[in-house]
Amino acid sequence: AAADPLEAEGVTRTRERGQSADLILLVADHSQPLDPAIHALRDEYPDALAIASKSDLPPAWSAEKEGMLPVSAQSKQNLDTLVAAIAHRIAPNPPGPGEPVPTRPRHTHGLETAIRLIQQAEISPAIDALRRLRHDPAAADQRASSEGGSGT
Repeated sequence: AAADPLEAEGVTRTRERGQSADLILLVADHSQPLDPAIHALRDEYPDALAIASKSDLPPAWSAEKEGMLPVSAQSKQNLDTLVAAIAHRIAPNPPGPGEPVPTRPRHTHGLETAIRLIQQAEISPAIDALRRLRHDPAAADQRASSEGGSGT
């Protein structure tokens, strides 16, 4: 537990945000004795990607025995592995080259709604959900106002 109230507040906020994070990286300095708090954090965040940093320096503990990826920014050791691990955690099934990717929350929600409706055999509402994706009233209003129209 942090003795400093400001640090304690930072730890509390970090833990709150960690609950909704897409990915958590636990980083420990490989050249220093392993902080026992790392084990508690690994228990608290079992899906976290555990990294042993500064692996170009003499190790103070075994990254392999701890199940951590040894990485060095200085020597670039395992940086490609780290990037690949992060990418896989964020997007385990990435789209292929040329495949569209929904980038707006509205698109993601609309596609999820359509999929759910199709799974429930609600085909007509699913088609309507997909049609709504093609028409963005806010964008139409913005285009119309920039062109001097009313947007309707």
